[in-house]
Amino acid sequence: MSYINKVIKKLEQEGRGGLSTWQSKSDVIKFYGLQPDEISHLTELEKKSLDKLIGHRFDVADYIEVVGCGGYDFVFMVLNVSKGTVETNSTTGFMKVSWLVDAVVLLEGATVELMVSEPELPSSSLIDALSDPDIGWEISSEVADIIYGVITWEEPILKALNTEIDVEQSYSDTL
Repeated sequence: MSYINKVIKKLEQEGRGGLSTWQSKSDVIKFYGLQPDEISHLTELEKKSLDKLIGHRFDVADYIEVVGCGGYDFVFMVLNVSKGTVETNSTTGFMKVSWLVDAVVLLEGATVELMVSEPELPSSSLIDALSDPDIGWEISSEVADIIYGVITWEEPILKALNTEIDVEQSYSDTL
């Protein structure tokens, strides 16, 4: 087994644990003394890991024990993955990639338990909460955080590497 494969196996084990041990992918690179071709391999691995999720339906109810889903219950699908920003460190030559994940959230049957003291606020349907001018932005942000949590649970290498993933979600009545 090559050195990079041993490193990846170790990182995947760490990714199944709690919080990532590493603050960033550059910490992993420094600690393990990875070479440019091994660093490229990690970036390719991130892309392959994200691509595996395209077209799959995920029900957040299946992740309540492992992802902080709060009072949310919805189904989503990853539609596309692409490179976002790419920055290259002029000193190390390390390329830092931020990935864009397009996901669609199914609104039919989607709910959220609102933690509020005012009973006249929106019902617990996700679409009502998203439409509320006072809390909709927060609900949308929390939905993206949950999607990120499910993604990194499904592909633990992403969690171990602290892969930068920006979730851009849309909403639909059907998947």
